[in-house]
Amino acid sequence: MSDNTPMAEDNGRFDNLTQSKRKTNALERMAAALEKSASKETGSYDALILALIDGTADGFKRALKTYLTINGIGHDSSAADITSKVTSFYQLLQDNYEWDGTTTFYDPDVSSQSGGVRGGDNAGMTCVPSTADTANRDDYAGLPLFAVVDCNWQIDATSLSPQITAIEGICGSFDRTSPTKFVGVLQMTGYHYYTNPQEASNQSYIEGYRIGMDANKPHCAPLPEAVAVDGTVRPWMIHGKYAAGLKDGKLTCCSGIAEEGQLSHNSIQSYAHAIGTAYSGMCACDLSFLHLMTRIKYASLTLEDSMNFAYNYWYRDVAAVAETGVKRIIIAASSKANYVVGSQIIVGTAAGNDVQDAAMYSISGANGWTITDITDVTINSTKYAAIYVNSDATFDTGAGNTDASKNTAIHTVRWKTGSTDHVKGNDGAIDPKSGKYPVKLQGIEFGLGAYEIVGDTILKLYQDTTDTSKYWYEPYTCKKSANQSTGLTDNYIASGAKFNQATAEGYVKTLKWGRDGVLFPELTGGSSSTYTRDYIWHNSKTVDTREWLALGGLNNGANAGLSFLYGDNWLGWAWWHYASRLSPNGNRG
Repeated sequence: MSDNTPMAEDNGRFDNLTQSKRKTNALERMAAALEKSASKETGSYDALILALIDGTADGFKRALKTYLTINGIGHDSSAADITSKVTSFYQLLQDNYEWDGTTTFYDPDVSSQSGGVRGGDNAGMTCVPSTADTANRDDYAGLPLFAVVDCNWQIDATSLSPQITAIEGICGSFDRTSPTKFVGVLQMTGYHYYTNPQEASNQSYIEGYRIGMDANKPHCAPLPEAVAVDGTVRPWMIHGKYAAGLKDGKLTCCSGIAEEGQLSHNSIQSYAHAIGTAYSGMCACDLSFLHLMTRIKYASLTLEDSMNFAYNYWYRDVAAVAETGVKRIIIAASSKANYVVGSQIIVGTAAGNDVQDAAMYSISGANGWTITDITDVTINSTKYAAIYVNSDATFDTGAGNTDASKNTAIHTVRWKTGSTDHVKGNDGAIDPKSGKYPVKLQGIEFGLGAYEIVGDTILKLYQDTTDTSKYWYEPYTCKKSANQSTGLTDNYIASGAKFNQATAEGYVKTLKWGRDGVLFPELTGGSSSTYTRDYIWHNSKTVDTREWLALGGLNNGANAGLSFLYGDNWLGWAWWHYASRLSPNGNRG
């Protein structure tokens, strides 16, 4: 089925814009016809489904919706039926598309550059983070390997595999904001291959991503999150879209809820298993996926040239004017620019000096309030800034007292989930470069102002049995969520990616890929402007276990980032900005 209308011609050249519009119109008519026919003889439609994929995000979603519609998937379809047909759709794509792209990085002993050189199908590709106002260029958004859709998911208690219960705008009863529904980002399974920096040859090492297996590629394998416990490889995968909140003692994965702090490696397991033992906190492969997408889509070891999440948003102010019965706090005009609408602040007394101090949130509560507006005000001829919040009730503020406990103060805290929902595109933030906002990458939102703890991994600190002068950090992962524990057991496997405790704390120079999708710091010696640009804190000459704290909090500044690691805390240690997320990937083969 094709559009045979002659295309406009100017001096022997086709009008490409007209051609593109007519092709899109033809495909839209084709999609409508396919949906209307809803034929059971679906095999004959495969070529037409593939034709709907036109290189745009909308085209991909149109193809998915059409495929599911003609296969009888609709609003009331079961999770088993949706999952089965989604599997068939992505297998069709796996069988009919090719993409094999790389980024080549310099040997770290030769160059300190963070950026690499795109190659293969990645050559010439561009991705620019979007904002809430502007959809910027993303050459990957419509490619089958990178195209994403939001879905609701659950874990099947028998197979231990994720099931898709709904897809936004396509099938099922999709819900983004219910704490009892889990939101994920669905996309095709990719195969990862690489050389680690210490394997660098010809002064370079590679990061590769492709459709399908190629045994001739170094370390080539499907991403771990796509491998079921029985060893089969799903043609699709899901990542948790949002950081976790807490509702009725259970982790959430939804928009519009306060990111839960005060978590630890141990408590994450309890809150995830309260849903069911098949559920897990964030997995090492979830974090590694963000690294991989950064290295492929941005050809860089760091996101910092493109996006800075909320790690430069640490502010405190004392009320400058006392008021009664208000929903605002008056602060000095000079502090106005520090705060942004949509973020969270706690409100309490100025006597508090720690965000965990109950006095600091005695008015607002520990999760704080959302800033709804920031305006200039003039009171008694003096200019101030008014910070308005979404409090349900009015409150009084104090100012100018010699007793600090009678004065009111505000402080920034972790964002609520969902701030990137209105960002146009798969990657971006309300303001990608300010360091005050959460960001999203491949539709996955992160960087809300808290560390994220890796829930399926324990850092083992041990003495080398051969060279007893050496002590190591090594991540051990558990591939079945029900076997996750508060200490190392035989169910945890060594990653093989080790960090020497004798290495000085500092900016990470290189990371190493290990087993089960682990990517872990290997050497320091970088800076805030070279290599990964992120910091590692660790113990020295210690034999013990530690929790893996990733990303960084509101006050970590240039130290924070995807490669950041805080590795000093025991497995049960919690703090106000220790967070995580619910993962569909806690059970892997």
